[in-house]
Formats: sequence, C-alpha cells, structure tokens
Amino acid sequence: MKLIPYFLVVSAVAATLTACAPTPEQGQTAAPAARGPLEGVWKVAEVTITGGPNEGTNPSPQPSLYIFAKQHYSIIRVGGREPRPLWKEGATRESLTEAEFRAAFTPMTANSGTYELNGSSVTTRPMVALDPNFMSGGSATFEYQVEGDSLLLIDRPTEGPATEVRRKFVRLE
Repeated sequence: MKLIPYFLVVSAVAATLTACAPTPEQGQTAAPAARGPLEGVWKVAEVTITGGPNEGTNPSPQPSLYIFAKQHYSIIRVGGREPRPLWKEGATRESLTEAEFRAAFTPMTANSGTYELNGSSVTTRPMVALDPNFMSGGSATFEYQVEGDSLLLIDRPTEGPATEVRRKFVRLE
C-alpha cells in the first residue's frame, strides 16, 4: 500500500475548500431581520398598582427576567416588596413546612410559551407554567409601550378587584 505524500493531501483539501468558498457576492450576509418591538431580555424596574389593597409604587421590585424572542416568551419573577425567605441549611423542598413552602413559592410567577402582538396589546399563551390552571389553555393580555430600551406593560385584570398594574422594564439585551 502506498502512502500519499502529506503535502498532496493538504493541497487537495485546500483546493477543495477554495473551490467551495463563497464568492464575495455569495459571502455577504443579509442585513439582520428587523427586531420586533418586544424582542429582547428585560427586567422589571418599577411596579405601580392602582386600586386594591396593594395600591402604590414599588421602585425596587424583586428580581425578574422577561425574554421575548420572535414568537416565544419566558417570564420568571418574584412578586412583592420583600425578598423570599431562605430555607434552613440542609432543607429540601420536601422537608419544608407548608408555611415555609408558601413563603418561598407563592410570590413566584413563571411561565413560557408563545405570544402575539395586536396593535398595542400583547397576548401570552403559556406552554408551561408554575400555575397548572394557567398552563391549561390560559392566556394573558397586556397593553404595551416601547420607547428605546424602556418597556411598559399594563395589566388590567378582568377578574377580581378593579386594579391596574403597570410594570416598567429596562432592556438588558
């Protein structure tokens, strides 16, 4: 069996790659598609509630992350004004008392799915959610306003007390 000299193999590979390389016209990438108004990563910077027992403005809300892609979204946030209590050292979810479990998980909102824009409103439809009822065919509609790297989502719940929740966001990316 004869061995092909190394330089012939390298030359053949280089010639093949050069022949397959795009020409300058082919190699130019198209301009990036225009980004939708909500697309990006956002965090809640302020929450204002009008009406109901929790009325007021929270200028330092708990952590949150809202991600909007072309058609999908993902939301996770901690509600309220106070951080969630830490578990005792060595505790697991299974070892928490009912009160500890509620304190840790009740303030959480988490859901991901698809969204659609219609004028100045956005409707989310979860595929997965912390709340199983919301995940079973639920949806939520908000008014939205985007100005540069700022987003305002306005929630006017159709059930319960007459309240309005305005969440102001800053774009993280």
